Order: sequence, then structure tokens, then C-alpha cells
Amino acid sequence: MTGDGNENVTDSDYSYSPAEQGWLFSIVAVGQIIGTIALPYSISHFQVRKTFTVYGLISAIATLLTPLCAYIGFLPLLLMRLLQGFATSTSFTGMGSITSQWSTIKESGLFLALLSCHLQFGNIFTMPIAGALCESSWGWSSLYYLQGILTILCFIMFYIFYRDDPYWHWFVSNKELNRIERGKISIASRDSNTSKNHQHAKIPYKAILTDKIVWGIVIGVIGIQLGYFLFVQFGPVYMNKVLKFDIKSTGYGTALPHVISIIVKIIAGPLSDHLSCVSTKTNVKIFMTTANVLLAFGTLSLVFITHEYPVLAQIAFIIVISFCGINSVGGMKAVQLISQQYSHIIMIVVTFFTSVIILILPLVIAILAPDNTHGQWQTIFIGVTIIVVICMFVFNFMAEVEPRPWIGNSTKNLQVYQVPVTKLDIEEKDREKINNF
Repeated sequence: MTGDGNENVTDSDYSYSPAEQGWLFSIVAVGQIIGTIALPYSISHFQVRKTFTVYGLISAIATLLTPLCAYIGFLPLLLMRLLQGFATSTSFTGMGSITSQWSTIKESGLFLALLSCHLQFGNIFTMPIAGALCESSWGWSSLYYLQGILTILCFIMFYIFYRDDPYWHWFVSNKELNRIERGKISIASRDSNTSKNHQHAKIPYKAILTDKIVWGIVIGVIGIQLGYFLFVQFGPVYMNKVLKFDIKSTGYGTALPHVISIIVKIIAGPLSDHLSCVSTKTNVKIFMTTANVLLAFGTLSLVFITHEYPVLAQIAFIIVISFCGINSVGGMKAVQLISQQYSHIIMIVVTFFTSVIILILPLVIAILAPDNTHGQWQTIFIGVTIIVVICMFVFNFMAEVEPRPWIGNSTKNLQVYQVPVTKLDIEEKDREKINNF
């Protein structure tokens, strides 16, 4: 291997046994589980802005050090993969918390759709560039340096401009604040409208985790996540090993569905928020069912498509990855509606089970498709289709959209607002104190 700054390094230096390859995949999920366990404490004590930034910088540092650690040996590389997994555990939790604070109730679908596009942007950026750089004189390590630097810049910008509460943001006017807060339950008191005391209610963990409605929605979301990560994680492997796509074509081919997914989300978000001809409950079920049916159809179709019909296989990939994103205005929106300020807790549960999927998926693939033949992958596609359909029926049977009783029960000792509280102009001297970072 040349062009990566180590002229004496050969392909054999980066050759790993099947067991080591499995660990490099699975350790990411282990990191996610560890990061997920730490999130409730971190968010409750440091809130989203600081937590998200620290996790992001950990991701950037791990990315920058990956080429060096790969050169040193397997164990240092494994540690970097663990840290990268740790950092990604904030993904769904950040979506829930940011939407809860900054979105109006009526526009939560649009917020979730746009925020969830980060899942697609990462693949759109990485796949084609990885395919090109791996075959260029720059070498694969340049991709890690590029992404590490961009990650640092992005999280610096996030920390500068983001605030955990729109009340404190200097760009938010009274009119905009009123619109954002209208109809929400706000568990905080604002003294004389000039200061805001963060009085957090005790999070009703037991009530949340024993609520069958919560678990019905979580199961529905997990079904989508299983299908999505099967194709994101192993889609390039399947296209290269089974469908015989070359590496560069695989990079571009797996990026295209993510571009279409963003377009679908941009359309689905506003459509979900403004679809007034049906109830909100029916609304989220329509979008969730659409995502599940198309996911099941695309997955099942690959059972019958061989490498002789690569165009049909590409269409199936496009259908699966493009329309899984509708989940953001289906299951994710249902989470937001029933839990409001506690949405991040349910998102943490979703993240935990998603991490478990990512952890065991490589093992399942290794057992069921050790030789990467089409026949072996048929078994995988049939099994995933069955699971997706079952999860869809569970969601449609159990999902609700009204705020759960434990939201109000947790606020009985605190000041509760059902309508927005006026935001007065903040003096310049106070602004500096409020917005310090």
C-alpha cells in the first residue's frame, strides 16, 4: 500500500483475520453502548450543547489518529473504533433534544426530517470520496485526516451558535420564542422574565420504561433500524462480493440512495406537518407503514435478483435506503409527541438497541453468509423481511401520539407553563454572561 505517507507499508501490514475484522465492526457498537449509558447523566448535568460538543471532538480525535493507530497495530486501531462508536451514541438523542427545545409542536416532523439527514450526509460524503482516495496516490489515510479536520470545524461552529434553550439565544425574538413554546409543557421558571432557573423534574424512568406505548413505538423504530443498518453496514460488501461491483463503483452506487433519501425527507417532513385530512395518529402510522412496506419490498426483492441484473439490485438498494428515512416522520415523530421534554430518554433506548443490532449483525452475517454467496444472503434477506413486517404490525397496533400521563405527573412540584412566557430584551452586560462559552 502506497501513497498514504508510509512507502514501506504493504497490504499485508493492514491484513486482519476474520475474527479481527469482526471485532473492528463490533467494537463500534460496544462504544455506542458505553456512550449511551453515559448520556442520561451527561445531558441532565451538562445539557446537550456541551455533551454533544465533547462527544463530537472525541469522534474527531479518534478519526485523526486512526491511520497512525492502524500502522502501530490492531489494538490501538480497536481503541479508536471504540471511541468513534462512543461518539456516535449522541445521534438520535441529539435529534430528540434539539427538536424538543427548538421546534414548534406543529413543525416537529420537519425538524426531525432535516436533523436525521446527518445519517445520509455522512454516507454521501464518505462513500464516493473513499472509493476515489483508496485508488489514488493520496491513499486511504487522507480520508481520515480530511474528515477529522472537518469534524472539529463543525463542532466548533455548533458550540458557538447553538444554545440549549431558545430563550437564551440572542437571535431569537419574542415573536419567535412565543411560536416555539406555544402548547409545550415547560418545566422551568423564569423570574420576572429576566432570568431562567433550570428546575428539572425528576425523570420518571420507571414510568417511561414500563409504558407499553413506549415499547410499541420503540419496536417499530428498531425494525426500521435493522433493515437500514443491514444495507448501510453491509450494502457495499454485498454489492462488491455478490453483485461483483468494483470498489469505485460501489462507493458511488451506495451514495446515490442517500442523496434520494434526503430529497424524500425534505418532502415528507413538511407533508407530515401539514397533512390535516387525517388525525395525527393516522398520520404517523401512514408514514411508518410506508417506510416499512418499501423496506420489506426492497429487501425481499434482493432474494430473487442475481448479479446478472445489477440495475435491478441497484433499484432495490435505492428503495430501501431512500425510504427508510420516512421513519423520521413516523416512529421518531411519535416518540417526540408522546414524550416531549423526555424524548431524549426514549431516543437513548432506541440508540441502545440500535447499538445491539450493530454489535450482533456482523456475527449473524459471518454465520449465515461466510462465503458471501447469493444463496447465503437470501436467508438473511428473508429473515430481515419477516422481522420488519412483525415490527410494523406491533407499531400500528400500539402507537399513540398524545402526551403520556407521566409527563404531567413529573411536574407537580415545579412551575409549569402551557403557554409561552414573554422574553424581555436582555441587556448587553447580561447577554455576555448568558452566552459565555
